[in-house]
Amino acid sequence: QDYAAWRQRVTVRQGIQTRIAAVEFEGLKRINPEYLRTLTTVHAGDTVDIAAISRDATRLAVVDGLDGVEYKLSGNPDNPVLVWQPRERQIGPDYLRPNGGLYGAGDGDFLFEVGVEHVRRWINSYGGQWRNRLQIGSDSLVQTGLYQPINIPQTLFIEPGLFARRSLEDVYNDGERIARYKFYDIGGQLDVGANLGHDGQIKGGYFATKRRTEVDIGTPLLPEGSATDAGLAATATYDSREAESFALHGLAAGLQYFRSAGSLGADRNWQRIEAAARKNVPAGKMLLWFTAAGGTDLGSALPADRAFSLGGPQSFPGYSPGEIRARRYWTVDGAFLWSLADILSILSQKLYGGVKLQGGRVYQRVDPVPDGTLYGVSAFFGGRTPIGTLTFGAGWATGSTAYWVTLGTPVGSGTILNQPLFR
Repeated sequence: QDYAAWRQRVTVRQGIQTRIAAVEFEGLKRINPEYLRTLTTVHAGDTVDIAAISRDATRLAVVDGLDGVEYKLSGNPDNPVLVWQPRERQIGPDYLRPNGGLYGAGDGDFLFEVGVEHVRRWINSYGGQWRNRLQIGSDSLVQTGLYQPINIPQTLFIEPGLFARRSLEDVYNDGERIARYKFYDIGGQLDVGANLGHDGQIKGGYFATKRRTEVDIGTPLLPEGSATDAGLAATATYDSREAESFALHGLAAGLQYFRSAGSLGADRNWQRIEAAARKNVPAGKMLLWFTAAGGTDLGSALPADRAFSLGGPQSFPGYSPGEIRARRYWTVDGAFLWSLADILSILSQKLYGGVKLQGGRVYQRVDPVPDGTLYGVSAFFGGRTPIGTLTFGAGWATGSTAYWVTLGTPVGSGTILNQPLFR
């Protein structure tokens, strides 16, 4: 009885409601407390319960640069001060993140990328970041840029950057590989953008790229030489998924627009716009993916080296990467996945088996093949694993067959579907 009476005196009831006198932050050295304040909903003068405070704690705990957050109520119990005690990461403000990916196909193709990303966070009170990337492989890249919010809530930002890239791409003529090209690009961009809540972002600005095109192996199909592309660019992304690949819920969507114009410093005039969206829907032990994508040059005679290229596990299984190059296209697909085994339940790592059905149409192909409708079916096995996202698969498409294995981040480019957003 004595213990029960003591316990009752010292235990805080979870259903307690109290009026907050003030909200304070303790122990921060790098992260601006005013930024964290914009993420919380409990303010001075509010009457709140433990559940409301816990929801704010959850929002703070996922902030990049924090290992977690605690809080205490101090002062007058009837009108206390809410004191947040975030724990900044011991390492930093510099972070290194290694990454890599590989793609191997049944016809002997092997593409790989190995790289490292460096980020220096909170270089100023607005949360500026210096971002760098080094990558070698089929797509080699050196990139540096500054992400600089221009207000405390970090809803608005500017983002200048510079890059140099060398990529290897195969070129096909009616399904037959005839050449491998080297593309050398050096350039930069200056964007202004806005973060739309936690899931969306839009940005746009000026870009300039000097491109040199060379035949590495085989017969030329694309023009060789060099040209400057410069003009306006805009992108928009939305990602409400709970995981970076094989997500159970959410919507991923993206849009990209480029306009190269002589009046803005370019040698070539062209436009291209592309968009894609994928919806993930759980259905018992099954997982459904529905995807649609399309792009067009808006009638601007897009240069062959800037054309959309379909092929590979993410854009069109059954074709090799870059096998279909066109100036306009659309595709739709539905994938049906079955959960086969749990790898690490606490991290939601599972293996899936799946089947994908896909259809589309391409217009104004780079190779001399008439416009036509494409169909495909593929089967695959994979999921998120401790060594990265892994897939094995086989695909059959109109006039072509492909077998592949992938590990890590997506390798290759060509359409918006090749981006990590659509894994």
